[in-house]
Amino acid sequence: MSEPKLHPRIPFEVDGIQVNHCKTPTCPNFGVSAAQAPEGKVNASQDPYRVIGGRRSLRQLTCHFCQRSSALRSNLAIAQEATRLDPIRWRAARTTCVTPGCAAFGLAVADHPQHYQKHGHTAAGEPRYRCKACRATLTGGSTLRTQKRPELNVEVLKLVVNKVPMRRICEVLDLNPATLYSKLGYLSELASDFSARHERRIASGEVPLARAYISVDRQDHVLNWGSQLDRRYTAVGAVGAAENESGYVLAMQLNFDPDSDPEDVEADAIERGDYLVPPVHRHYARLWLRRDYQEVDAPEEDEAALPADLKAPSGGMQVKLEVLYFALMVHLKRMLHPVERVRLFVDRDPALDTACLAAFREEIVARRCDVFLIKTGKDLSVDKKKLLIAQVGRDLERFAARAGVPAGESVRLHYVVDQLRRHRARNAAGWFEYPLSDMADPSKELLYLTDFGDMELEHLARLHMRASLRGIDKFFMQVRRRLSVLERPLQTRNNAQRGWHGYSAYSPLVVQQLLNIFRAYYNYCLPGQDGKTPAMRLGLTGQPVSLDVLSSLRPRGIK
Repeated sequence: MSEPKLHPRIPFEVDGIQVNHCKTPTCPNFGVSAAQAPEGKVNASQDPYRVIGGRRSLRQLTCHFCQRSSALRSNLAIAQEATRLDPIRWRAARTTCVTPGCAAFGLAVADHPQHYQKHGHTAAGEPRYRCKACRATLTGGSTLRTQKRPELNVEVLKLVVNKVPMRRICEVLDLNPATLYSKLGYLSELASDFSARHERRIASGEVPLARAYISVDRQDHVLNWGSQLDRRYTAVGAVGAAENESGYVLAMQLNFDPDSDPEDVEADAIERGDYLVPPVHRHYARLWLRRDYQEVDAPEEDEAALPADLKAPSGGMQVKLEVLYFALMVHLKRMLHPVERVRLFVDRDPALDTACLAAFREEIVARRCDVFLIKTGKDLSVDKKKLLIAQVGRDLERFAARAGVPAGESVRLHYVVDQLRRHRARNAAGWFEYPLSDMADPSKELLYLTDFGDMELEHLARLHMRASLRGIDKFFMQVRRRLSVLERPLQTRNNAQRGWHGYSAYSPLVVQQLLNIFRAYYNYCLPGQDGKTPAMRLGLTGQPVSLDVLSSLRPRGIK
């Protein structure tokens, strides 16, 4: 095991990413990075931060101005994961060393073979290489394989997105399971590339957007246990983002990396001394290492207390959710860079709000981006939601009679302005109880994180009226309804009301492949009541895309 190296006070910037700074928008220190000198070498008068935490504990960065703390994050981990979110960038990075400072950094295997050595093959048969300088492993070769019975690809796609179980697909199409799963991998790659090519038109400004209202949330999925000896479930999280006005789903990524080999990573982590330095300074800060699971697992004799979401998958490695949050925000920032105004509506998940504030700090300072936290009564029954809506109707009638709203003007807008005025008089910095409940967002509360106090109440009220998670929640609902392996578990009397995951997947790789396929299908092929797909509403296409195009290796141009 190598000796631990002297690490900087905060992680170095990587690929233009530096998220270690104050996260309070109104603080003069917002977006100002802390000094990167070695530990104990910074004069307090020269740097307005202090770093607390030990070698194994979570390290915190505290701002001297606003006295608020945030966890230190690995910029390298975020940069690696952000690259993985873009299929085109990821494919290019797979055959080049991505370790900053390495002699082979950015040099492709094909052009500079002297910097690499062969390192076996992946389970899919793709060649693997190892960088001679930093020992990072790379995967080369084509990701698309020759398909057996390619005439069935469209049928497989059609059945998968219409909730037909995997075994029934094999039965209907007379396929063996290995062929079916090979086709899912093939279709997933095609769907990811298809989406990425069109989304790059947003990033390039070819598809002009004046405003983007983005909802961000997480959906958890449970995998079935695969051994009688270990019946713990594995839970994985999928983080998604959707544009509310068009319904277009901009991203849907699982916290799972199928290309990382647990044995290789564990051996290399020990050799590098990753366990001897704080987690934020590890080379493999992006991934859950073996000892990370051991530190949080319950004792072996108490099997029922073992956390389901901390059981390692049988293949590949789990990505830390916080890293995925930050990477997703970096990915969205790159995609939405030409957009004039970006409004982010995020669910109240730990680290998701700070990820938004860190990734969009320049836009927030320039007043081109606003961030809202949202919490709603998701668990309310339908009857309770209807009662709330009826109460809203009565409140609006009383307000209209009392306030004398002029004819032709929105009573709802005037009512929200009135409630915001009352809220600001009481506690401008606290959660605002939005007064207009509906079926999509009942009992909604909002926290305006980027409130500089200079926005007119009417403009602020309009923003609050648009704040919603409906874009991503609708997609989540369709995922549950249309993908058999991702439906909600059934509660059975014989199983003490515990969840039964009869159709759940056994591999997180299959879950990610299905999400890639369904995201492309939902965005480009599935029209709504207006006859338009989300891609059409966003201006990416002029007509629904056929399944033939989505399952073709060289799809025809879409107008």
